[in-house]
Amino acid sequence: MKLYTLLSKLEDKSIISRNDLERELHISESTLRNLKSKANAIGKYHGFTIQTIRERGYHLDVWDKEKYEKFLTKENYLPTEGLDADKRVSLMLYILLQSNEYITYEYLSNLLDVSKATVIRDFKEVEKKINESNLQLEKRSGYGIRVIGNEQDIRKAFSKYVICNSAYIQPVKGYFEFIKEIDVDEVTEKFKELLKKYSLEVTDASLANIVEHILILLYRSKQKKYINQFDSYPVEPCFTEIAQQIIDWLQERYPIVIDPKEVDLLAAHISGKTFSDKMISDQKEEITDGIKDILNEIDEEFLTNTKDDELLLNALIIHVLPLINRMYHNIQLTNPLIDKVYSEYANVFLLAMRFSDLIEKKYNFKLSKDEIGYIALHFATHFERMKNSKKEQYKKILVICGTGGGSAQLLKIKLKSIFPHASVSTIAVNNMKETDYHSYDLILTTIPLEEEYKDVPVIFIKEWLDENEIARIEEIIMMRAKENQITTTIRDIWDLFHEDLFYVDGIRDYKKMLVHMGDDAIKKGYANDHFTELVLERENRFATIYKNGVAGPH
Repeated sequence: MKLYTLLSKLEDKSIISRNDLERELHISESTLRNLKSKANAIGKYHGFTIQTIRERGYHLDVWDKEKYEKFLTKENYLPTEGLDADKRVSLMLYILLQSNEYITYEYLSNLLDVSKATVIRDFKEVEKKINESNLQLEKRSGYGIRVIGNEQDIRKAFSKYVICNSAYIQPVKGYFEFIKEIDVDEVTEKFKELLKKYSLEVTDASLANIVEHILILLYRSKQKKYINQFDSYPVEPCFTEIAQQIIDWLQERYPIVIDPKEVDLLAAHISGKTFSDKMISDQKEEITDGIKDILNEIDEEFLTNTKDDELLLNALIIHVLPLINRMYHNIQLTNPLIDKVYSEYANVFLLAMRFSDLIEKKYNFKLSKDEIGYIALHFATHFERMKNSKKEQYKKILVICGTGGGSAQLLKIKLKSIFPHASVSTIAVNNMKETDYHSYDLILTTIPLEEEYKDVPVIFIKEWLDENEIARIEEIIMMRAKENQITTTIRDIWDLFHEDLFYVDGIRDYKKMLVHMGDDAIKKGYANDHFTELVLERENRFATIYKNGVAGPH
């Protein structure tokens, strides 16, 4: 970054001429002027100014040495090359939520190394995300912009856009500097000790979320940013006792004054993220029956078999019990893996969304995308377990290989990664007539077979098994396993595809393209009259655009 190079040159001499700077930095006069302007826009937040000394050159004036030295550390370096709009928005949220001062468009422009017009354009999305968090942007002429709103909502946004964005190392890093002063492991162990004392259980994700809340509580309290209101709902006495004990311990351990109202908020978090079989036996029975009904409805809609999976049922019960308490107190888990879950388990996410719709209908509350992401993980685990179970059914596998020899042995070894407990045999083409095919559970062949083997499933495979081919074999096995469940008019997956619905269109706006293609499917008789409306409802709920121009199916 040329800004750091410029500062290092100016540090070497009290004054350096414009010509010398242009030569040493290999830049033009106009570029140097722009760089100086950028440096001063950033410098007013970090304790330095570059002055122009008439007829002599440039001089570096450091008026806050501590801020300046922090800015120069490698930890403060902000890589700006290749930042797309999403990353810029993410970084601006990161900076705004950590700053107690007003931030200008010029500061963000210089920091992110983009034009002011680009920052203003990106800021529409920043403001949208801020508003979605029940917060507002206060814009003050001559000062800049800052985030305002309810302290509880600020902390939620802080958790989502600052802590979960820790892959970026920014000049605004107050929270992460503060955390270095806190023994996080000690705080975690103290909290776990209290949970054990009160016979409460917690998942790893919920434990991390509660500790995160405690750290934000400490950070904001140190800044004297206290919750201005919290509508407290009744919780079991044990949760309040735990909250009071942990806050008393924190105040003894660290020189930070914590407002008494924090006890109720922390108690609500603990109530919404922990569970105890002793306390909620009646509620557990009611929720168990409700989840069974929902899984049964999902199986009818998606042609799945989730209702018979006891492990899935138990996992969902354990998740939904504290979830109801969270919704009651308007507290939600943050999910740092949400984008990965959404992109890698797109179809499972659809099923989780339907489960969430039915939960919302039953209990009358709205789930966030993060919460749905956790539910999707439970369903993803179910399908991975089912996939392994289906593969276990194939005990004896025959591989027919055109080349034989070393390639046949390599195929056999690679197939062991898919069927680790199966007996895999390989034969060459010239030995086919001597083989009793009916003694095998599955035939994999690299060459077309003239004879049909109705009693034994046959899958045509490539001679070279890469990751894509292995994934394809697993998908075929899953599709074969489901064939007996399908009772609708769709007899084969290919019945879902129609040649006259595949074409290249010049529409650049994604939603307009969805409307066009949805209406086209209706016009050609492939979908009912409400299809486009349903597609848009799905898109407005959660976008099907992932990353790098890839979109998921509707």
